Amino acid sequence: MKNCKDDKNTIYIKDLNAKNMSEELQSVDFDTSYISCACQKYEFKSIKLFNLKPHEATILKQICLSLGSDCALSRGVLLNEVDYTNCIVTSSCSVLKNIVKKLEFQPFRMKQIAKLIENNLNQSLQIWQIKDKVFDFQNKKYVMGILNVTPDSFSDGGLFLKPKEALEQVELMIENGIDILDIGAESTRPGAKEVESCEQIKRLKPILKEIVKEFPFLPLSLDTRSEEVARFSLDCNVDIINDVSSGDYDEKMIDFIKKYNKIYIITHSSSTPDDMQNKTKYKNLIDDIYLYLKKKVDFLEENGIKKVIIDPGIGFGKTEHQNIEIIKRLSDFKSINKPILIALSRKSFITKLFNISEKEKLDYATSIYNTLALHNGACLMRVHQTENIKHLKNILSQFINNN
Repeated sequence: MKNCKDDKNTIYIKDLNAKNMSEELQSVDFDTSYISCACQKYEFKSIKLFNLKPHEATILKQICLSLGSDCALSRGVLLNEVDYTNCIVTSSCSVLKNIVKKLEFQPFRMKQIAKLIENNLNQSLQIWQIKDKVFDFQNKKYVMGILNVTPDSFSDGGLFLKPKEALEQVELMIENGIDILDIGAESTRPGAKEVESCEQIKRLKPILKEIVKEFPFLPLSLDTRSEEVARFSLDCNVDIINDVSSGDYDEKMIDFIKKYNKIYIITHSSSTPDDMQNKTKYKNLIDDIYLYLKKKVDFLEENGIKKVIIDPGIGFGKTEHQNIEIIKRLSDFKSINKPILIALSRKSFITKLFNISEKEKLDYATSIYNTLALHNGACLMRVHQTENIKHLKNILSQFINNN
């Protein structure tokens, strides 16, 4: 390079990303047989443990310190002022494994804590097959197209109430590259009133049967809180139930999901659609959502329901800035070890933040936020407008690592 000398006497420095460590080690001629082991020393994790008793937190901290790591906990432990504390441990993956080994020989609940950390280190998303399509949520991103057969949905209400218009829209979405179709007959926008199950079925029946007939291999999701509506879908080869109430609206839904082995999407919401936007106060926004979803997943797994997708609930009892915070911190939910769905398409927080209402501009903003969400850990995006989705998916598959 002109005017630049190759001066070996000058030392330079650059930052490294742990995800690129294998390539970086090769670049310094490191022993290739040891690279995979060495990468664990350079990969750091920060984990948060909830509800430890003071003596448990103290043992954990002592073990961390003995191995050159550390553990942050409530100052109330030292002052004997708390009954429980949350803890944050930051360490390399290799040291965390050694922490696990030491915890296994400790009393109280330390073996349980060791198992939780070990599971966190070893977790990876399963590969699912839905109809003829394989879903590798660990390494790829997917698109769920929205078809509302409602007169009052905030974005496309009234547009697809007849089979002809609905089929044309589905065909267009398939051409644009959707992986799953999500169809619903009840709006759950803020302020929406519930729709009787019989009315939902009346809206769905002529359209859903035609979709199954015309597109038999298309993975189908049904957006409903009602077990009766979900049961109707048994004749329509529906694969997924997208229940924004997470089973709280209809107590029979969980038994239905278990009996018929359906994939189940659960969503965090502060309340029901008619008043959820009046309930936007949280003790800790991200922790509250995390613990809600984690407890739901644990409950479902105890009941034999393993195939669960989690949705942090953008717009479901959140302010505009809370929605942005969720998108920024989606990686916080990855330790639940379930695929993360992001559903922000054309939602009102975008309109309010940017003072826009035209669908074209909303779709542009939606694409930007979806890209950020997928980069931060989401596996599946739920969208109204699917144009150019195929190109976006290809780009994301090349540049976004879900690990």
